[in-house]
Amino acid sequence: MKILNEILDDSGCLASPDGRPLFSYNYSSEAHSRLGSILPARLSIGQTLPETSAAFVLWASEHIRANFRGGQLTWSFVFAGLGIAEDRQLAVSLVDQGLKWWYRRVRTTETGIHQYLYSLMSEGGLPQALLQQQGLYNRVVVGLLREIEAEGGTHARAIAPTIAGRYIVTLPQAFHNADWVKALSEFGMSLVELRERVPEGIEPGLIENWLDNNVRDWKKTLPLRLSSEAYEALIRPALKSERARLVRTDIPIARQLRRGSDGVWRGYVKYAPSGTIPGDLLPEAVGQRLRLVATSDRGGASVSYSASPEERAWSLRRFGTQQTTSSLLNISETIVFEAYADGRTLGSVVMDPGLPHPLEAPSIWRATDQVEGLAADTLLPSSGRTQSEALWILTNADCQPAVSDGLHIGDSQEAENGRLWPVYGNGIVAVQGLQLRIGTGVGNAEDRARIIPIGDTLTGWRLKDGSPIFLGEPTVLAGIGDAPLRAPDQSSVIVQEGRRLGAKVISWSGDAFGIAQMRIVSLPSAASLVLREISAGTVELSANGFPDNWTLVLSLGEQVVRQEVGSAPGRLSLTAPGSPIGLITLRLSDPGSGRNLELLAAWPSREGMLLDPNGNRLQDNRPIFPDALRGWRAVVPSGSAGDIQLKLNNEPPIALRIQGEASLGAMSQLVWLMLAHGGPDAQVDLRLIVGGNESRRLEIRRYENHAAVRGSILRLGQERDPQRPGDLPQIVIESEEDRAEIVAISLTSDAAPVSARFTVSDIDLSDFLETDLGPWLLFSRLDGRTQRAAVWVPEERNLGRREDRIAAYVNEWQALVDQPD
Repeated sequence: MKILNEILDDSGCLASPDGRPLFSYNYSSEAHSRLGSILPARLSIGQTLPETSAAFVLWASEHIRANFRGGQLTWSFVFAGLGIAEDRQLAVSLVDQGLKWWYRRVRTTETGIHQYLYSLMSEGGLPQALLQQQGLYNRVVVGLLREIEAEGGTHARAIAPTIAGRYIVTLPQAFHNADWVKALSEFGMSLVELRERVPEGIEPGLIENWLDNNVRDWKKTLPLRLSSEAYEALIRPALKSERARLVRTDIPIARQLRRGSDGVWRGYVKYAPSGTIPGDLLPEAVGQRLRLVATSDRGGASVSYSASPEERAWSLRRFGTQQTTSSLLNISETIVFEAYADGRTLGSVVMDPGLPHPLEAPSIWRATDQVEGLAADTLLPSSGRTQSEALWILTNADCQPAVSDGLHIGDSQEAENGRLWPVYGNGIVAVQGLQLRIGTGVGNAEDRARIIPIGDTLTGWRLKDGSPIFLGEPTVLAGIGDAPLRAPDQSSVIVQEGRRLGAKVISWSGDAFGIAQMRIVSLPSAASLVLREISAGTVELSANGFPDNWTLVLSLGEQVVRQEVGSAPGRLSLTAPGSPIGLITLRLSDPGSGRNLELLAAWPSREGMLLDPNGNRLQDNRPIFPDALRGWRAVVPSGSAGDIQLKLNNEPPIALRIQGEASLGAMSQLVWLMLAHGGPDAQVDLRLIVGGNESRRLEIRRYENHAAVRGSILRLGQERDPQRPGDLPQIVIESEEDRAEIVAISLTSDAAPVSARFTVSDIDLSDFLETDLGPWLLFSRLDGRTQRAAVWVPEERNLGRREDRIAAYVNEWQALVDQPD
């Protein structure tokens, strides 16, 4: 039939149908009228030729779309449009053959019943009359539009079908199919693209006018056939709707490489005072106000945030400081925060999974705040393109990158665990099994790319660096810039095996350049490791869900027990020798690959424990400095809740509710504030209370030892509270290394502070401080332990009795009051 060939030609010069829905063909009202005049004669004689059937289903689907007013759809309505009598048997035959001609299928129910009429409705598109109703369809389109925009607009193209799939179920059953999910998704994206072309300052009500004046034939870009009435009811309200607020991602943690004075590049982590994290990081807690506390003190001492709920996100503000701080931290170590609400632990938040170790995979870096003519001294992770003249690639120390034409590679520099190579130009770098697309001097370059994992983790166990262990493959969320994090297309994700057992390096390519990387450790989804204390000092481990060829080695100090995993659950038990153990080590190994993995877990005590940085339980009261809380942990038995009690001098105590494990280092800022309130010799006692049982206490002061001055001699390392002030036992140290540090500040002059280091604990101050600049305020440390501040008044600067000095000050102040000029 000639008219069908014309329709195919107008729809993209097609020689035959390509299987698309009928509403996607370029089918004009003129062609519809021509078919309406041809078909009655053919159908009146019962003709069911393939082309006649194809013409019928095309005409009928458009007739339903344009004229059906709702209610029950019948064959009588269809045949009345052609002016002939209804013939259901003929209609079924025409639809069967006609849809086959277009390479389409008749819809069937779950019980196998064919839905001929609803197939025609689905093929024609959303019915015109229903679209004009200010109700369901309007809400579907506006809701779809707002949600896609909130997820990143055009950046959310990959997840638009998922969003459309949720909205499609609110439409009539005829549209519950993959074709209509795709159609609705494309329709929503076309509106998003149009709205994104409109400048930000244009009011919603003026968007349509701006499009008319600036985008030629923009209405023809819409993928559905719509009449002017449907446009008024559906498209215009959607264009005028308020833009949904984009959920931005501004995780307040950044990795850095910094060049030290020795020329070696080392990893650092930078904590911003505020930021925003998406609700996907802890979906079960969305809408709740949280306290996020760093679970590891390595690079994160005293770091905690207040998390205020927003729409599908949290706004973060750091406790204790509004300054950006940084700490030394290996780039491959994971940064995890524990989430608390009303004293309950809600789960862990992986804020930064860490970059791959140079032995596992390369990573790309760029300079920050580089001054022209000066060498860069700080680098940030890069997605592979930059406006600057160079990028850096961190690789294995034994690796030599190969570059394509258009790239130049400079001399490498020493970095922590690897080598750092500067690269200039545009092209491909082949290194450690990856092809990295590099572009320098790229205008409007987007340098930030993020990737994070979300999934179930192994309860009660962690890696030595505090990283969680995932069960099964975690969900990957990725994004470029501050766009929302979302699940990427799997074709853009590359997974490589890491050095350790269960370790994986996951790389995501966001576009031709962009790449983000992370490292994770995951065990089989069915893996289970359960510890229990079966008697005093004896622990039992039950292991399930591991491959048959793996080996488990459980160790407590020098006590070790080993077992190969078989078809039956593994069960190992050990008795702790000597003093109570705080941490248990489990080594998993795969003899076939030679890889292994060490896990740590707290002893499954029935009482709460305070563990020092080495994993030993606190057995006696211990004096400690606030910053020395780094590495200390409080452990509450599974299924119980406990309180960390902080008591300042004789003030009423305060308590912080915890579950599981908590870092004490994250509380040092609060301790510092309490000490400031209590005075120079204030003491904060820290205890863990579980079920009414109190642990031994940490006695926290501004100093760990007493420093005393006798004559010109400063003696360090004294007890905090000497029983007799005159009794100052000498601390003898014999070392060629500097073990004592002093900073002296003159209290009567503007002289610069004086710093000195010594190998002894008894220091003659007159050997390095000028007596005529005294009195001197002395700050000191011995073997890294902070000493109480002391004052040295040289004999030559005898200031007399305290009472006389106060009287002199009173006289001076009185004179200033009487004669202010």
